[in-house]
Amino acid sequence: MIRHPFALGTVPLVASHAALKLWLRREQSIDRLPGQDPELVLYELRGNWVLRALETTSPELCVERFAAAQRHAAAFALDAYSSSQRLANAIYLLRAVPAEVRRSAARRLGPGLAADACYLRKSPEFRRNGAWFGNHLLNNYRAAALVATHRDLIPDAPDLNPFCTRIGTILDRPRTTLFGADGILLEGSVSYEILGLKHIADIACCGIIDPFGARLCEWARSCIVPAAMVYRKDATWLLPQIGDSSPDWDTETMEFFLNGVVLGHDTVYRRIWRAELSALGL
Repeated sequence: MIRHPFALGTVPLVASHAALKLWLRREQSIDRLPGQDPELVLYELRGNWVLRALETTSPELCVERFAAAQRHAAAFALDAYSSSQRLANAIYLLRAVPAEVRRSAARRLGPGLAADACYLRKSPEFRRNGAWFGNHLLNNYRAAALVATHRDLIPDAPDLNPFCTRIGTILDRPRTTLFGADGILLEGSVSYEILGLKHIADIACCGIIDPFGARLCEWARSCIVPAAMVYRKDATWLLPQIGDSSPDWDTETMEFFLNGVVLGHDTVYRRIWRAELSALGL
């Protein structure tokens, strides 16, 4: 069955409100604290800018920016989603840093990342009384898999392999409710569906950690390309501009992922995972 191709705001009031917020944000910068839109603050503090910045900025400067984001984040209480995002985005960044300075960059960011990993291990985002927890818990799992695979870069982080096994079991039980047969995360939103595909690709690039991870590796090999192509018409990706769009990334960053993995273009995402994606046949 073909899913809907768009997740655009169909209710006029919602669509107009989203368009107004987009216009108001056009020139905003994280330096304009306080009083800024919380989503923009979190975008910076979680490192969600990393892939986009790596396309135009040296990895060394991105490390400085990430370290500054960690300092700002230290003023806020930890939460599992932000910790997961920082861990994942830091792994992207450290993999992009030249090998000769990777260790020093890892030491610079390591204490904050270890604190995030310790918090995540104690605080996964699973709520038994919640009908939908898929993208948050999958994000927790992805961050843990990335840390477990890159322990040499964050040596003070706890061993998160047992965490992966535990969370993978929780996600696997309601699998048919949370995921389509093609690996699509059933969130009813194009932005979150594509975000789910990227999480699956990240996890698959880490290798098999537990039975759920093995399933995601198979989905990555067989499903990511045909599932993503549902959102492409001719030479255009049908990506949401307004509506229920994840604050974790923008359309340009979505295209870095889709063009790199699905079309094989030399984007920042593909450069970070080139060997792993090739091994998966992607």
